[in-house]
Amino acid sequence: MSQNTIHLTEAEAVRMADEAAAARRSTPYNGFQPAAITSDRHEVIIRGGQVAEVKSASKTLGVPTGYAEHHRPGFIRIPGAGETTIAAAKAAGFLPHTWQEGDKLPFDDAPKGPQSDPQRGSDKATEAAEDKPQERTVAEHRAKVAGDILDRADKALGAEVTDKYLSDAVETGVIPEEGLPEGFTPVMVKQVYQGYVAQADAVLAPVGASVALLQDMLTDDELRQARHHTLSKDSDSLADLGRAAVNRLAMLPKTDPEGFMQMVADMPAAERKCIDFDKKRGEWLVKIPGKPTMSYGAAVRMALVRV
Repeated sequence: MSQNTIHLTEAEAVRMADEAAAARRSTPYNGFQPAAITSDRHEVIIRGGQVAEVKSASKTLGVPTGYAEHHRPGFIRIPGAGETTIAAAKAAGFLPHTWQEGDKLPFDDAPKGPQSDPQRGSDKATEAAEDKPQERTVAEHRAKVAGDILDRADKALGAEVTDKYLSDAVETGVIPEEGLPEGFTPVMVKQVYQGYVAQADAVLAPVGASVALLQDMLTDDELRQARHHTLSKDSDSLADLGRAAVNRLAMLPKTDPEGFMQMVADMPAAERKCIDFDKKRGEWLVKIPGKPTMSYGAAVRMALVRV
């Protein structure tokens, strides 16, 4: 082992993660960019980090935009949608199938905000363009689409009927595909589901969790609670479930050795190389370039290992 290798205990990693979270909370605009967040009947306009205007509210779906700094081998970060494997990004259509790791991402050239009209060169036109909301991220777009569909359902069926469909889906965890009202398709139902997933992921991201992690780590009853918290926008309770899921993932080598070995075997090759069992210490270690060597549990709690 080289002399400049740094080892972190889980307690030290937890302390570092807590300090980093506290620093992010106390630093304005750290990792976030102001943007208009719209939904079916709720619109919040933010300028300069301050809420400037709020227009009505009903079945709101809002997604804050965050940008993480670390990057894992075999993964890419899609603006507003979070981190995913390259293979999944290609399958979802975010990347061309010919794209390879190291190539320029298609998001790099995406507009970062509104452009002024070249046909109107006045300062007034430029100022008006700057006041327009920024381009929506993928997650914000999904929330907007879901909100529009819910608004349409409220108008066509009545709010009580829409609420009943939502309540049944939350309680059972089943996305209805048959017996839908006329004018509403399974694709539209899936779009509403994706909107709520985007909303939940935005709440879970700061604690190092995601909807995918909850689905792997929580019980059926806990998942039902998570769905209720998402629908009611109880962010604190949802974040608590996210922390519980992260802790279970961190303890997986001890609580479910077979499941942990299967998870490691399913990792992309580049990521698999970063994790190894240390016989002397009797634990799994994670070695990521540019990061100190640490235990698997510590890496999970620092959001360096996810499912």
